[in-house]
Amino acid sequence: MWLRVAGVQKVDRDETLSRFFGNLVYTGLLAFVILTAISALGVPTTNFLALLGAAGLAIGLALKDSLSNFSSASCS
Repeated sequence: MWLRVAGVQKVDRDETLSRFFGNLVYTGLLAFVILTAISALGVPTTNFLALLGAAGLAIGLALKDSLSNFSSASCS
C-alpha cells in the first residue's frame, strides 16, 4: 500500500524475463547455501570460490556482446 502512496506504479513485466531472474536468484541462493554449509563442516572453500570467480569473469567477457544485445532487447 505504501508503494502506491510513494508514486510507484505497477509495470507490465514480461513473464519470461521474470522467470529468468527468479531462476537466477534461486540458483545463486542455492549455491550460497551449499557453500556455506560445506564451509561450516570445515571444508576450505576459498580455492573453489576463486575458481568460480575466474570462470564467471571469463564467461562474462566472452558473452559481453551477447549480454549487451540481450539487455538492450529486454529494456526496450
